[in-house]
Amino acid sequence: MRQCLFCDNRANSKEDIWPKWLIALLKPQTPIVGYIGQDELSHNSPRVVSRCACKTCNNGWMSKLETANIPLVGCLAQDISTPLDMLQQFTIAQWAMKTTMAFASINLTTHGGWFTLEERHGLRALSRLPVRSSVWLGRYSGSGRIGSESHTIQYAIPGDGIADGYACTLLVGHLMLQVFALHVPVEKEDHRTPFGVPWNVGDWERLLVQIFPSRIPLARWPPPDSISNFNVLAGRFSLSRAVRAASRRRPK
Repeated sequence: MRQCLFCDNRANSKEDIWPKWLIALLKPQTPIVGYIGQDELSHNSPRVVSRCACKTCNNGWMSKLETANIPLVGCLAQDISTPLDMLQQFTIAQWAMKTTMAFASINLTTHGGWFTLEERHGLRALSRLPVRSSVWLGRYSGSGRIGSESHTIQYAIPGDGIADGYACTLLVGHLMLQVFALHVPVEKEDHRTPFGVPWNVGDWERLLVQIFPSRIPLARWPPPDSISNFNVLAGRFSLSRAVRAASRRRPK
């Protein structure tokens, strides 16, 4: 019996990974394309459905989260300049994390995907994002596209040990969202000693707005500079300290 990603109920409801309201808003003309490592997930229809949730979750907190994000994600996807207070930043970050967890569940071999049961249940029950996670927003200079890319990567922890990372990049119209989360061994889980994840050199302060953890009370979107190539953001995380990584082929 397949279990709901976010609770202990049976997964008896089909979740639209890309919500219907977003598809109706953007009317993408090209096939929906997603990548996990070397595996391409291409859909001629913009609708991507997964039986990953129960009816209680799908019609309850997940529906409320979608409703709350329609005016937020909807404006950004249409390239409307929008200031975001801390609550709005967190609301978008929750949506990005929920979407990322849903993609992880269909892209990876295990049903729960990369995220732990505690992390997935915590998003539902406590509106809590994973401890070592971050969410950024960028502006895509093209338009009319919906797509995703995700990959896992392992980093060597200074001293001894391995940290597992998961990066997911989402593209909806003019809005790019990037989620990164990190799992470290229990014996290394000392929040007083943060582990800095390397990424490729780039003017990220001008290209991205970090919305989780929030840095400023009022974030302004779009950021000063835009991204014209999806690969630029999807390939941001560096392999310089990686001990093993998935191949990173992405849509051009």
